[in-house]
Amino acid sequence: MFIIKSKAGKLLLIVCFSLITLKLFPQSKSEILIQEILKEIIENIGTEYDLSEVYDKLIYYYHEPICINEVDYNQLSELFFLSDIQINAILDYQKRYKGFNSIYELRNIQALDDQTIEFLSYFISFNKNQVKKRNIDYFLPVYGNDIQFKVERTFSYEEGSLQDTSFLGSMYKMFIRYIHQPDNKLSYGVTMEKDAGEEFFKGSQKYGFDFYSAHLCYQPDHKIIKTIALGDFNASFGQGLVLSTGFSMGKTSFIEQIFKSRNSFYPFRSVNENEFLRGVGISISINNIKISGFYSNKNVDASIFDSDTLTFASLYESGYHRTIQEISKKDSLNEQVFGFNTRIGFNKLDIGISFLHGIYNNFIYGNSHLYNMFNRNIKNFTNAGIDYSFVMKKFHFFGELASNLDNLAYLSGIQSVLTPSFRITFLYRNYPANYFAPYSGAFAENSMPANENGLFTGFNWNFLKKWTLSTFYDHCNFPWLKYLINKPSVCDELLVNLTNKYSYKFEQNFRFKYKFSERNYSNSVFPMGEIIDWEKYQFRYYCKLMITKYFEISSKVEISISKRPDKAIQDGILSQLDIRYRWLNNVLVFRYALFSISDYDASIYSYEDGVPGSFNSMAYFGEGFRLYMLSELNISKKITCFIKVARTTYFNSISLPGAVTTFDNRNEIKLMINYDF
Repeated sequence: MFIIKSKAGKLLLIVCFSLITLKLFPQSKSEILIQEILKEIIENIGTEYDLSEVYDKLIYYYHEPICINEVDYNQLSELFFLSDIQINAILDYQKRYKGFNSIYELRNIQALDDQTIEFLSYFISFNKNQVKKRNIDYFLPVYGNDIQFKVERTFSYEEGSLQDTSFLGSMYKMFIRYIHQPDNKLSYGVTMEKDAGEEFFKGSQKYGFDFYSAHLCYQPDHKIIKTIALGDFNASFGQGLVLSTGFSMGKTSFIEQIFKSRNSFYPFRSVNENEFLRGVGISISINNIKISGFYSNKNVDASIFDSDTLTFASLYESGYHRTIQEISKKDSLNEQVFGFNTRIGFNKLDIGISFLHGIYNNFIYGNSHLYNMFNRNIKNFTNAGIDYSFVMKKFHFFGELASNLDNLAYLSGIQSVLTPSFRITFLYRNYPANYFAPYSGAFAENSMPANENGLFTGFNWNFLKKWTLSTFYDHCNFPWLKYLINKPSVCDELLVNLTNKYSYKFEQNFRFKYKFSERNYSNSVFPMGEIIDWEKYQFRYYCKLMITKYFEISSKVEISISKRPDKAIQDGILSQLDIRYRWLNNVLVFRYALFSISDYDASIYSYEDGVPGSFNSMAYFGEGFRLYMLSELNISKKITCFIKVARTTYFNSISLPGAVTTFDNRNEIKLMINYDF
């Protein structure tokens, strides 16, 4: 039974329903779409994540729309809301009728529903793209340049005083990025980042920033050579069982996006210090055969197991180098990776063969826990696979079979547009516990595609013109032990998402999410422990109203319930009000959130607007309130300034799980300056 125990919690139900209304801004609809995509991704990931790849690509095509009469498969696949069936249907119509004359012709394509057509309309045009002459100015930083500078600081207070830390550097986080991108064929630039607590131009960081990255990616107009990548770059082939770095869409209401359509090298612009290749990649094409090869050589972080034999306990992937212990792990292990992908296209059938081999200069011993027994004494790894994609009228079949020389892993999926308003997706995967593929990004419940088999089912249904129902159910088994689970276990997850777009001024959303998983029972008397069930229920109502052209309000109420037999039922409630205002080209965003959450198990994640390239989901637990204000100031046509100020106040001092210190409030400030020229 759901019970609100505290006074603040009892008042919260009254306050939250009085706040239910709206999100204040007259953003363009394309900006709304981008925000909705990011919100859906972030709230499923939980915590902060670098989505610059998604954001940059959508913003680029908003400012430089794709000519629908000249578009190819690769360009359409970069619009994350399109499925492979829809992409092929657009290209078929384009070829059959020699192009489109207006947006209304898209309604003749049965695979496209009204919502997809609306989304697509903000990223396409019907005029031929002006071909930029590739003279010397095209390659030099004369035009198409973007410089971003960002600094942020978080203050945590303990009993009214600033918390002391053991970090060697300042608590300011800094980021600088320069990109030259005159069109979608050429991109080069550099990225520099320092995390909070890391040294800067002193100690272990005598050269300034902790992380440096540079890239060059070019697609020449050449009959054979299609892509050249130098420096740091991403690579994705097939369904990711062998190789897929960069962003991957997980379990969200965008169910069609579980299919990976990108088979190429592309620029790395993120600050993720692990998931990229550093070296050279090249793709060539001869008739209907495309061959891509790459070589990467970089140092990675690892914790030392034995300094005498130079063996390592495990890879260290947080990217933080703030303390002496963390600094000792930096770049301590060398990794070389090389491989290739060959693709053959036959009309609607695409087949690919991938190979990857990696070598560490020393052994990774791995931790001694039983769940990790298959990932020990690793010095090299090999992955090879074959993938397919076949479109037949309303059905799309795809999958991949891969091996690490010890066992086979595979996934297979079907997507169908049964009617323009109803789309369904099935995906089955089977990943053995001893399948080791460190550069894999395949669809999975676990962080890596191993020790898992399951079936994902989802559908989207647009009905009564203004209603959309998106739902998925995922059931998976874990045949071997996992972290905090000392026996084989299962997991079930259900999402039901109902959206009503009553008019362009008013929208509301109802969401229910349920997750069942298993955990160790900490008080068990048995040597291997006991497994207990853990259920979490989440209910959400969200609405948005545009009051005027310049003013919009939105509100959300979310209830969370956690049930475990070793604890009393834990519950929580969150109510938040957002206000947005736009004047001229400037935007002001304000949020007030009130929360009462009895335990961390019932925590609620909520998407927050952030400065471009940095998006996060705030984890609410305890009792208190949160305020933030984000402003976008267009100082000139070339310079834009973003400022975010936030404060979280807890009514009682709290501590993060596993932390020693407690705090009663947190203050945050972020500043970003963007210069386009």
